[in-house]
Amino acid sequence: MSPRSVPGGGSRARARAILARRATRSSDDGAVYRAYLVVMTLLVVVAPVLRAATLALADAWPRLGSAGAGVAGVAVCAVLVACALLGAQRGPASASLPEIDLVLSGPGSRARLLAPTVLRACAVSAALGAICGGMFGIATAPPAAWAPAIAVGGGLGLCAAAVLLAGQAGRGVRAALATGLVLLGAGVALLPNAWISTLAVAAAALGFASVAAAPAFAARIPLRTLRDQAARWEDVSMLALSGDPAIAAARLGAPVRVGRRWRWRVPRRAVPAILLRDLRGALRAPARSVLGVVALIGAGAGLALVTGGPGAPLGAVPDAESAALAGAGLGAGLYAALGPLCRGLGAAAEGIGGPGLLPLPPGRLLAAHAILPSALAILLPVLGAIIVGAAGWSGAGGAVGAEGAVGIAGPILLAVVALAAMGQQLRILAVLKGPLPQRLLAPIPTPAGDLSALNVLVWTFDGPVCAAVIGALLAALTVGAPQALLPVSLPILLGLGFWIRARYRTARGR
Repeated sequence: MSPRSVPGGGSRARARAILARRATRSSDDGAVYRAYLVVMTLLVVVAPVLRAATLALADAWPRLGSAGAGVAGVAVCAVLVACALLGAQRGPASASLPEIDLVLSGPGSRARLLAPTVLRACAVSAALGAICGGMFGIATAPPAAWAPAIAVGGGLGLCAAAVLLAGQAGRGVRAALATGLVLLGAGVALLPNAWISTLAVAAAALGFASVAAAPAFAARIPLRTLRDQAARWEDVSMLALSGDPAIAAARLGAPVRVGRRWRWRVPRRAVPAILLRDLRGALRAPARSVLGVVALIGAGAGLALVTGGPGAPLGAVPDAESAALAGAGLGAGLYAALGPLCRGLGAAAEGIGGPGLLPLPPGRLLAAHAILPSALAILLPVLGAIIVGAAGWSGAGGAVGAEGAVGIAGPILLAVVALAAMGQQLRILAVLKGPLPQRLLAPIPTPAGDLSALNVLVWTFDGPVCAAVIGALLAALTVGAPQALLPVSLPILLGLGFWIRARYRTARGR
């Protein structure tokens, strides 16, 4: 097939057929095995998690009282904001590099060519939304309302797909969408429950209506944008599978354009200069920094909420299992939120073992870069917990005295501070990790096959997994045995400190 014949209708169809055969070269046994793996994963992993999340929501919903609808609305707006921002990396309008170069660049209808991919993404998003809507309906409403909840959830899933597709259009569209959704989320928190329900139904209807226009909108996205996203995604996937998540995450970040003409007076002393440099770096990436700050405040507020926050009445003890499940998610979220604030820390860690550019030893340089993210990691979650506590005390109407409030707030604040400190320690461990050790790639033959990939998986995700385990432990202790928080937290902090010391020595020796 000559390149000149590709733009033609029949040749373009043959090119698509060739690419499809290349993508599905695996045998029937491989397809059966993948189907078996998907089904068993759904039954063994996904179904128990969904059941536990539904039970946790059913346990927490009565304690939220009249604020429950507002919390749900703000959560939906937060998901939509994340979808708008993720459109810069990937979206429903996607194709491989050969498809873009050989098929989409031809004279055919780009809307028709992109329609299968876009509609498939919409279907997946609608299914996820319907599952979430079903969980919400089962946990909070009588059986008669379950079907409407599933329908509204599916519509909101389609709305998320539409926002993700719109986010692919460009930086200006993403900024406008994110700003509007943030303002909408702030307004939703103040609306009555009836208005929030009406707004959810309207958003779901808009999601269903957007499906018809999605392929035409996808056709208006420039080919250069689709090609850049496809090339970036291939690089990120290859780096992530090779066990190098730090470089993969760095590949996702767009070049910083803000603040190139800023002129700041740099202090003469090294440590204040480093602090100013880290602050300037955070301000030059405003979207990432704002998301990190909001997520840190939300993590502290969420931990205070699930461990005895402003329920009705204040201090109602939630179920320890539900608190542990929520704490696991909050711990992993706090760890992820610290990423944008630790870029200077990562740069300092990369220079360990090389020639020094500043009159500071590597350890002191690393500690200086850790000051700003460590302070924000502790102060912002504490601020979120204080906001939740203040709302709960005002809602209690004086039913809880000062002594009772201190008894409730003390363990919660201790858990928040401990989780934030451990999250920052795990971030320091992450920047000191270095490349994947070659010994982890050695084969591990078992009757089930080679399990060497598990070593790579554990090494790659040790930070978020440890953060989730610590968050679950601290949340469960805050609910079940608050007097054990300090005796349990101190050994964990010391153990992470010794782990940091060992990784630092390994980095010095590389």
